[in-house]
Amino acid sequence: MWLPQENEDQRRQKDHQPQTAQRTQTADHCVSCIRYKFPKSARILHRSHYKNLLKFGARLGTDALRIDFRMGRSPRPRLGITISRKHGKAHDRNRFKRLVREVFRELYPTLPRSLEVNVCPRTIPIPLDKRKIFNDLSSLLDKIRS
Repeated sequence: MWLPQENEDQRRQKDHQPQTAQRTQTADHCVSCIRYKFPKSARILHRSHYKNLLKFGARLGTDALRIDFRMGRSPRPRLGITISRKHGKAHDRNRFKRLVREVFRELYPTLPRSLEVNVCPRTIPIPLDKRKIFNDLSSLLDKIRS
């Protein structure tokens, strides 16, 4: 049985871990963070929004991607991504979502203001090439603009 002793904490070493240097943010880091943000206001978040997009929107597709879109009420373009389990394991599905988000960020300045888009893969072997996704998505968005 352990019995506490008087002043036992004084025998312990005070600073047993070395101090680490504080990291500072540079101006370049902050600018790049702003450029690549994907805020909640740029996402389709709720099930009801997805259902309205399917019900009142239109559909376009290529051999690799399918998009459902409509002109909504939001002041900025919004993106939704849906992908089922039949398209592979979780890491494959997550990679697809990351690539689509990155392409959406690159195309963001050229998109119409109130556009809502839901992107789905069409082929079972997911096209994991960013260039392919970029080309397909930009061609579909060009069709929407015209």
